[in-house]
Amino acid sequence: MKNENDGKFTMRTLSTSSGSRPRNNKTILAANEFVRLSLLSFLEIVTGIRKR
Repeated sequence: MKNENDGKFTMRTLSTSSGSRPRNNKTILAANEFVRLSLLSFLEIVTGIRKR
């Protein structure tokens, strides 16, 4: 469930940020990984703040 939502969210942000024409798959995959990692770190920070 959670992975599907994350995939949809990353794809939506990628399509809006890259514009109308994505260049190549490697760039898309790299951006996808970057977005996923930033989201995970952000969630860790938020949950860490909540735990305090």
